[in-house]
Amino acid sequence: GSNASTGGGSSKQRIVVSLDSEISTLEPQTFRTLGAFAATAGLYCAPLREQLAADGGMQKATGETKSGLAQSVEPSADGKKVTIRLRDAKFADGSPVTADDVAYTLKRAIDGPGYVKSLTPFLGLKASSQITVADPKTVELSVTQVSPLLKKFLTFQTFGAIEKKTVQAHATAADPWAAQWLSSHSTSCGPYTLDNYSSDLQ
Repeated sequence: GSNASTGGGSSKQRIVVSLDSEISTLEPQTFRTLGAFAATAGLYCAPLREQLAADGGMQKATGETKSGLAQSVEPSADGKKVTIRLRDAKFADGSPVTADDVAYTLKRAIDGPGYVKSLTPFLGLKASSQITVADPKTVELSVTQVSPLLKKFLTFQTFGAIEKKTVQAHATAADPWAAQWLSSHSTSCGPYTLDNYSSDLQ
């Protein structure tokens, strides 16, 4: 539902979403509750998005993808490289989303605390060294093969860009990927930003 106040000649809209499970964590690359998946969906923007179409009053996936954080995702003719070109976007703190942030996010998915590392070999990505930055707006993936699953996977929340400098500032020797910090904080580049968070309340 929505709640709007109209005092003082200005209006401020508030959307309240009721979930059937707690928001267990805000860490975008680990397993979490359905409530947590719903919350992080509004905080992180993946390279691609699922194409939706109206169907009987509902929006359903068509099986196609469209631009998200990436302007384009293109494989090379020989199938050995995938080029991800980014559109202009910003994190919640106003910093631009760069290829370095996206490459860090992809490498973190392989080397970090999440579960995606068990799936990336199906995309031709077995090591983080296969991910490189070509320029501030371009990430290149040197793949063993161009998988038909690649574009579908790049719509997953787990690949939503994480701000490298902020996460690294909260990393520790015991937690080099700052998973503990990200469990209750966000480096949002999606449509919403995080104001406050309590796992058992909101």
